[in-house]
Amino acid sequence: MLATTDELSYLVDHSECLLSVTQTDLQETVSATAKRLNRSFPILVTDADSADGGSWSAAEHAVADTVDSAAESAVGVLYTSGTTCRPKGVVISHSAYLTAGEVVAGQLRLRPDDRQLVVLPLFHGNAQYYSTMSALVTGAPRSH
Repeated sequence: MLATTDELSYLVDHSECLLSVTQTDLQETVSATAKRLNRSFPILVTDADSADGGSWSAAEHAVADTVDSAAESAVGVLYTSGTTCRPKGVVISHSAYLTAGEVVAGQLRLRPDDRQLVVLPLFHGNAQYYSTMSALVTGAPRSH
């Protein structure tokens, strides 16, 4: 997402962000956003353009050890485009992600040895729900 610090500040503040995943060339914007809001949260950075898909590093903090994984607890917030006003956050539960993945995997008859090429940006619901989750719920590994 190529958001400005102003745009990102609204999203981070509104969502009560606890973690950011970004790429190397966008880390400065995320760090500036955290500083602007006077907030501290882990920032995971990857070089998505590297040949191996990128390596991960915790740039500023360690990742939290505990996550509430109850079926109805929130796991993410996807924001609308904000074309008519400020973007609206849609809270997504663990069960919503799992159900979407299971339905798609069932319809496509995916098995653990199948592979999918996800070309959609991972900030989009389609990539998260249908492409990524359908692979994860079948137990497909990242690579051979």
